[in-house]
Amino acid sequence: MAAVAAVPLLVLGLAGSASGATADNAAVSWSTTDGTHNFCLAHDSVEPVSLMYVPTMTGTCMALKETTWRDDNSNLKDPDPKANFYAEKTPGPNGRCLTAFWQGQIYLEPCSNPVNYYEQWDEESFGGHWILKNRMINRCLAHPGFNLAMKDCDARDSEQYWS
Repeated sequence: MAAVAAVPLLVLGLAGSASGATADNAAVSWSTTDGTHNFCLAHDSVEPVSLMYVPTMTGTCMALKETTWRDDNSNLKDPDPKANFYAEKTPGPNGRCLTAFWQGQIYLEPCSNPVNYYEQWDEESFGGHWILKNRMINRCLAHPGFNLAMKDCDARDSEQYWS
């Protein structure tokens, strides 16, 4: 099980099952599939982030990388009651935040206090899938060719689907 198409400073993997938009500060996993292989969004708790292949027979992420994230909306800058914004944090007392920037970089960084817009993700549900939209750049986390990328949000684009 090797990392596939690493993206600077962030490890993403895709898997068979995951949950999104859960209770505040809850543990979640994000996964996706290409129809044949399952993948999990994973991290090293530091850097980098990349996509990881997971054999379909397991249906869950392997322990080669950490695949648990914390959905945390307890310390957001300017909380929006109409949206489902969370910081996607690595576990532990010094959790790091999944972050996106205008040029398309996706990585982990120490969480700001309060959590800034670059570190906030709107979890939008569309037809049984989740789309993760970054609050600051208003683009969505995608997995084209099993790389990580930020793309213009499109609910019809399966490269933006997470579960």
